[in-house]
Amino acid sequence: MSNISIRSFNFLILIILLFNWSTSFAQSFNPFKQTDGFNWLAPKLDDFTKKLFEDEMVFNNENYHPYYINNDTLIDLIYEGGYFQPSLEGNQVILYLNNGDSLEHLISLSGKITNIKELDLGIGKEVIILDESCCADPIFNITYLYLINSSDNIEIVKSDRIKYNYENGLLPENTRLNQKFIVTKSTYNLRTIPSLDDSEIMMEYQEGDKGIAIDSKVDKTGRVWWFVIMDCTIGCTESENPKLAGWMSSKYLKKIN
Repeated sequence: MSNISIRSFNFLILIILLFNWSTSFAQSFNPFKQTDGFNWLAPKLDDFTKKLFEDEMVFNNENYHPYYINNDTLIDLIYEGGYFQPSLEGNQVILYLNNGDSLEHLISLSGKITNIKELDLGIGKEVIILDESCCADPIFNITYLYLINSSDNIEIVKSDRIKYNYENGLLPENTRLNQKFIVTKSTYNLRTIPSLDDSEIMMEYQEGDKGIAIDSKVDKTGRVWWFVIMDCTIGCTESENPKLAGWMSSKYLKKIN
């Protein structure tokens, strides 16, 4: 593939991923309320694949799930279960690609899979991973993982984590609003619930900060609240700070394209 075609391909992939990430919140699947694991439907294994999985000592472990990760004819493998180190709590996801004679480790992430869907044009898959943390921590994290099929391998694109309060916050009833916005007030608060109670403030944002609203709610005073996912504003690249999700009054949020 020439350099020009590679750049064109990468640009197309970027556009599709950005579109898919924003429109994912306009679907019926609500990642903030879905805490059940993915419904695995295991494909039938041929004798060669069975032997390969047995050689890798994973075939009979219920935490390993045969799954077609890419578009070839080989069945790949996804591990979803506890950490191998006894001292660690919580769950992890590990993706393995079947190369025909071995399993290649693709990526490991904390959490469990709640949804997998095909991307437009058959370019790959979107995997939603929920990390419920541990030790009674009320803060959950969602990560979108994109597995892009290229000519001879898989490109992996991982979104920023979306961090929200599962235990104490009010979660969106649906995620169909899909409205981008910009903050128009000098300081504006993100809250765990749609309330002006200062004890519910998660983070203070500034004029010019941006986000996407995915649900709305009207309180008893008539105030319109949006459940929003805010763009990361500080230390996003070097420390992978997450996007925070919560409620904002829509009064000083200006709709943008």
